[in-house]
Amino acid sequence: MKNMDKDFIDSFLIDFDDSRFPSEFLQNYETLECLANGQMGETLLVKERQTGNFCVAKCYSDKSLLAHTTEGDVLRIIHNDRLPAFIAEYKNEEMICVVREYIDGISLDKFIARNKLSQDQIISIVMQLCNDITYLHEQTPPIIHRDIKPQNIVMDESGKPRLIDFGSSRVYDAEALEDTVCFGTRHFAAPEQYGFSQTDCRTDIFALGVLLAWLLTGDTDIRTSIPAINNMNLQRIVKKCTAFSPDRRYASAAQVKAALINVDGQRQKKMVQGLIGVTVCTAFLCLGFVIGRFTEITPAFLTGSELEFEEPLVEQAVRLSLGKKDGEPISQEDILMVTELYIYGDHPAASSEEFEALGQRMVLNDGTVKNGNISSLKDLSSFTNLKIINIALENISDLSPLSGLDKLEKVVLKHNPVEDVTPLAGLPFLKEIVLFDSRVTDLNSLATCPNLESIDIGKTYVTSIDSISELRNITSLAVKHTVLDSLTGIEGLSRLKQIRLGDVADGDLSLLLLQPELEMLYLDEALREHANPLRGNGQFQIFFD
Repeated sequence: MKNMDKDFIDSFLIDFDDSRFPSEFLQNYETLECLANGQMGETLLVKERQTGNFCVAKCYSDKSLLAHTTEGDVLRIIHNDRLPAFIAEYKNEEMICVVREYIDGISLDKFIARNKLSQDQIISIVMQLCNDITYLHEQTPPIIHRDIKPQNIVMDESGKPRLIDFGSSRVYDAEALEDTVCFGTRHFAAPEQYGFSQTDCRTDIFALGVLLAWLLTGDTDIRTSIPAINNMNLQRIVKKCTAFSPDRRYASAAQVKAALINVDGQRQKKMVQGLIGVTVCTAFLCLGFVIGRFTEITPAFLTGSELEFEEPLVEQAVRLSLGKKDGEPISQEDILMVTELYIYGDHPAASSEEFEALGQRMVLNDGTVKNGNISSLKDLSSFTNLKIINIALENISDLSPLSGLDKLEKVVLKHNPVEDVTPLAGLPFLKEIVLFDSRVTDLNSLATCPNLESIDIGKTYVTSIDSISELRNITSLAVKHTVLDSLTGIEGLSRLKQIRLGDVADGDLSLLLLQPELEMLYLDEALREHANPLRGNGQFQIFFD
């Protein structure tokens, strides 16, 4: 095999024609090795001439696909330390070269060929991939990878799986009926990738199911691999992931992760990343890296200091996210894996769906969800990769520990005595904040959050639009169970597409007719009579609840 690889590389280098490549690309990068060569083009290991940094260049030369190549666009959107970073893109009439971060490691298929993994290790790998896929699918619009397979997953130096190769990815278009070009790999490609319908997030769920089946059985054909899975719960998970109809699959990677956490009828918490890290490190020391250089390896379990938590509920939620059992150390590196955190009252949750279900139980007042006792968010100050925080029904008032979490995209802190939101000011990726049933009176400090689109300030101390008048980019506003003095000033929030109102003291809703982009208006029954002048005069729909 080694001689075959050498022969392939030698042959490639002999035939290598650099005249096809964009001149600026050749000026900036030195070509070192061909990592892959296919119909679409070549994947090259390159070195940046100025810095000496190693990078990967995906060079597309198939002219029929040049117009559909979106890898550069997709990588520009991604801001996640676990996913390859975009570096540059070069193009001419014959080729597009997308340069991205090079991740040291060994592909999952080669890693599995050299190591036999336990069921717990397999579940650990897939759960970590669920986190990455969830991140992609939660972009606006969602990013669909469309080619999840062992060859596109690298086990890095610390033993963690890293998803690579976004050459087949696309940004989801809800208006499209089908994909322009079909991509994917046999067995891992979902039926819709063969033209049955357009791909969406559930396409990646299909591939994730095939990957799980392959890890458990060594077989990529689900017709034979599913019956070979001994654990019936895992078999059911794979079946649901790989259902022919997307509607019958899990709706999200978070749901797959939640199912894996509960795979044995109890919380599955035996993440053995340390063991994987040892095996990977041994493999690297023995084999060296693909370009023959040695890199010092410092495993996380040797360098990471054990964390101690101030809030027990926060610790429980972190352990649930990581799949770590009580008493198992949590290191500094572990917390970088946590991108979402869900706690409702006295219950940690594994996903947004489970969080919402707890909320429904709280509304029903069935006694199963009680007030939590979290009073401080200091534990979260070092969770620098957090994207989503959903913590409800606690005693949180101080948000200052969140001020440095600049990757936050969604913050839900309903049923908390929050008064001051200025610690969240300037967060670059914050899109949504829910402060229902809090004590906030003014949110204008959040005008420095450039991507803030949605706010919920129902049942708060806000009584005037002046409290949010500077948030001119928001598209969704909820002010339920709150009485506003009037709607004066709402005309300045001209990008609103959706509004939810509880009550307006002066009963005048006419300013809503000046909203140029308003599509949906939700009103409490108390405003039904006041809404009559709006009927037939606006371009928006009116709903009462």
